[in-house]
Amino acid sequence: MGTQEYRMLQQLDREVDWMCKNCKAKIKNLKAENLKLRDEVVALRLENDDLKKMLNDRIINLEKKVECLEKKNININNTGKGNGEGLNEVVEKVLEVVQEEEEKKARINNLVIYEVEESQKE
Repeated sequence: MGTQEYRMLQQLDREVDWMCKNCKAKIKNLKAENLKLRDEVVALRLENDDLKKMLNDRIINLEKKVECLEKKNININNTGKGNGEGLNEVVEKVLEVVQEEEEKKARINNLVIYEVEESQKE
């Protein structure tokens, strides 16, 4: 093997070493990014759980209010002291709010599922 061939081999060896170091650095960065994404997924799951609880609590409170308003409406209708029409409107509005809250909850769940699936693909 001649001197020129030896130099070419040394140059190739240095280039391969540099590529290996570069690849190792990229792998290290990707691992760090993966850990960061996993932490974000955990945080999103916790946030989702908190939002679910908050929405469930709000739905329960609204359902209690609906129950109470319905009882008042029955009492008003039974006593003849009013027609209860205003309360019916209030009950309908509360039911609409409950439905909206349930839809928000479903959208949040879908978003978290999508985020988890996307992070798992990467």
